[in-house]
Amino acid sequence: MNSGTNLPPPETDDELMIIHKKYAAPQLGKLSENELRIAAKVLVLKIHVITGWVVPDNEMRGILTDQFSKKLLEDYSMLNSEEVEFAFRKSGTVIKDWGKQMNLNLLDQVLLPYLGERVLASASEEKRKNPPAQRIYSDEEILNERRRELELAYQAMRDGKFPLIHVYFSEVLCADGFIEKSEDINDFFVYCLNNQVERLYQREK
Repeated sequence: MNSGTNLPPPETDDELMIIHKKYAAPQLGKLSENELRIAAKVLVLKIHVITGWVVPDNEMRGILTDQFSKKLLEDYSMLNSEEVEFAFRKSGTVIKDWGKQMNLNLLDQVLLPYLGERVLASASEEKRKNPPAQRIYSDEEILNERRRELELAYQAMRDGKFPLIHVYFSEVLCADGFIEKSEDINDFFVYCLNNQVERLYQREK
């Protein structure tokens, strides 16, 4: 009999999109210096369109692009340009300070949370690629587990509670010689309770 396996829940739409974008383009850290500079320049303009953040003119724009490319390489080298765009479409429009000049702090406010979401999505993806092996329980292990459940139910009765009586409780009691197949399990429990039987099964030492 196979036991249940605790797989992660199905990916959300956001997680699926993150995983898709992760493979949509080369990682920024694998680009050449010139490719990274061009990617940063294009991303600055796209982020401006998405968020409305003001891009500085002339020399300051060049400095921003240069610093942004360095920031991408230092802190976000595992991302690609498609992911950066997606991150800003996803949450850049809700960051406060619209109309403020674009700067590295504002960029971090979008990319850092996205990086956290990416880690979780990647972990979920990895678990689904390599799920833990299912354990096969022996008949004796299954029987012992049912004995444990039966004992717990009996102790609950002793405390004045009304536990769920599973169908297989009768089978276990019959197999262990407590009752015959024709006997009523409820009569057995009443007998044990009236005679102050403390336990049906001894604790394992």
